[in-house]
Amino acid sequence: MKGKAVLILLFIIILSCHQVNAECNNNLRSEAANVTANYVLGEVVVDNKGVEHPELDVEKIKEEIQNSAVAENLSTSDYTIVDIVLLKVYNITKNLYVTVEESTENTLDTYYYENTNDGELTIRVPDTDKIRDYKVRIFSNDNSCLNEEITSLPSVKTPMYNPYSEYEICLNQTKYYCQPYVTTEITITEEQLFAELYKEDENNNNNSEINQKENIVVKILKIGLPIGIGILALIVAIISISKKDRRSDK
Repeated sequence: MKGKAVLILLFIIILSCHQVNAECNNNLRSEAANVTANYVLGEVVVDNKGVEHPELDVEKIKEEIQNSAVAENLSTSDYTIVDIVLLKVYNITKNLYVTVEESTENTLDTYYYENTNDGELTIRVPDTDKIRDYKVRIFSNDNSCLNEEITSLPSVKTPMYNPYSEYEICLNQTKYYCQPYVTTEITITEEQLFAELYKEDENNNNNSEINQKENIVVKILKIGLPIGIGILALIVAIISISKKDRRSDK
């Protein structure tokens, strides 16, 4: 009897724990469903010693640099503007915490609501010389099911800077390998880049010449066709009048 009572008691305890955990997960799942992550491109002010100044207004510094360039034909500002990449995680609540794993350097960090700005977590990506892969997992910070993983988010790839974008041949180009930031490795070589873009420019120029010739032909037809029809009508009218005159003479 005692054995049966112990078994029944254990069963009740296990069942109760399962129900508590299920309720905990159900309550927090709706909060976790609102958590999202992505990357954003930003800018930061850097002085001539390489020190960043996030407290300075980027737009005002841009205006200062532009004004000094206009005044003296070169920038004499003490600052420059540098592009940065930020990983953003949104809607973290007090009942949740997240871990952020970066596979390139194999780092794993934990962040709580206290580490956020009203639930928005901002992580500065160390550099932009490589594509990085971030995995965000969401855990319970509620005592009833503390540290239980609720869900995870799709991986976020942060971009690398593409030096090809600075080439003059890439200006005003929409090709992927001419974009400033990319999330897929660019395997095209410099020689292939130039060959591809020169070939495309040549094709565009040829198409432009063909279009110009076609436009000239169309314009000629638009102007010449009515004139030709008018002349033809005049000739027909003259012939008709001449025939009538001959008949009347007879």
